[in-house]
Amino acid sequence: MLRLASILSAPKKNALFALLGAGLLGATLTGCDPIDLDQRTPGNEGTLVFSYGGEAFLDCLFGCAIDRPLMTHTSVTIVVDDADPSAVLTARTSSTKAAVDSFEAHVTCQSEDAEGTHDREVTIDEKCAANEERQSFWIAHVSATAPGSFDLEILDDGDVLDSLTLGAKDATRADLHLGSSTDPITALQISMGETQVVTASFFDESGQELASGVTGADWTFGDESVAKFGSPFAILFGPYNALVVEATGPGATSVSLHVGDLEVTLPIQVD
Repeated sequence: MLRLASILSAPKKNALFALLGAGLLGATLTGCDPIDLDQRTPGNEGTLVFSYGGEAFLDCLFGCAIDRPLMTHTSVTIVVDDADPSAVLTARTSSTKAAVDSFEAHVTCQSEDAEGTHDREVTIDEKCAANEERQSFWIAHVSATAPGSFDLEILDDGDVLDSLTLGAKDATRADLHLGSSTDPITALQISMGETQVVTASFFDESGQELASGVTGADWTFGDESVAKFGSPFAILFGPYNALVVEATGPGATSVSLHVGDLEVTLPIQVD
């Protein structure tokens, strides 16, 4: 059994590059602009803007609007922006059935010279030089254990600066795909020594797609002498709800995806 976060958790200082990479890969595959800031969702007070991270959907670029519910039993990335770059923020949820698993600042000091623009990553406590402009955004990982609505509240010095109302739903269906394709597959045929990236998208009982996250999904292979987990670096900058399948021997096996009470199995044939 393999939990997604165990192979794909990037170091904290590389989180920006992971998020940007996911968007850039999506843009390359779909031919769209990877950074569309108009896709961000204003908070309830209009002070901050929020967006899903690039792993939430197969077609999610950096800055995806929060226009769909998040899936229960998974930790979903939400990017929080437009705060004062010097502010030290905290986050919480309004419901005991939801939690902020982590909330981290990503701060850079930006300068320009004849060679171009330079970004220097710093900690939240570090100062920028006089010739540098401080920039920051925050990344929240939010999870819900049960369906329902709740507020993600962002606080500055203990007071709510802004909030965003989120919905959570159980996934009742999962579709599996090859790579970035949105066409579902019901079986995988692969040649010896070959690797394929299998991605998953999740839906509620009404057929609405749900935002998935970086933890909570378990993949299990039936016979690893036929097919096994491939290198995670093949999807380091792609959707986190993905799996690299490596063919190791001829025969038939399967891989199963389990999230909450949902399980889906994909037959695999290796020639």
